[in-house]
Amino acid sequence: WIAASAARWVAAPILGPVHTGYFVLAGNLTLIVSGAVGAIFLSYSFPQLFARARAGATPAQLQAMTHRTLVIVMVAGQAGLLALAWLTPWLIGPVIAERYAPSTEWLLATGGATLATLPTQFYHNLLLAGGRERECAWLSAISLCLRVLLLLGGAALGVDAFRQSLVAMPWLTLAVEGVCTHVFLHRKRAG
Repeated sequence: WIAASAARWVAAPILGPVHTGYFVLAGNLTLIVSGAVGAIFLSYSFPQLFARARAGATPAQLQAMTHRTLVIVMVAGQAGLLALAWLTPWLIGPVIAERYAPSTEWLLATGGATLATLPTQFYHNLLLAGGRERECAWLSAISLCLRVLLLLGGAALGVDAFRQSLVAMPWLTLAVEGVCTHVFLHRKRAG
């Protein structure tokens, strides 16, 4: 919940109340895209991942399977966000009231924030399939810290930098979580 809402909390002081409202509306619209993409691919991938783990797949094989799925998720999510942004002129009026039209300027940025929440779920499944349940909390904490620091750093540099940090966030999250998960899967167990 904290990770999903962090962008809104950071946006509020730098955007002011009216533009924060636009930001939140844009985030709610992009949540539909990322939520659908994430749910579809999570439902598709986790049974296969756990079946392969039970069949004796190595951590490297499970990790490769997860990475392939996540690349598809991120590309599909970005394509969905671009399609949503492209469709916005036709959505203003029938779906989005005229007075909320400025919210569409935030679609790609808030979409980045929502896409950035997806890799964690897939990497949690990878850790669970690899017998590394305890590492899930660490992965979530590291990812949250990364995203909050990125948000705060962007906000400190101004609205444009904040927007760019949101757009870059899904790919940075994917890279950091991928490295952390690799380390968690391959390090020796204590005791």
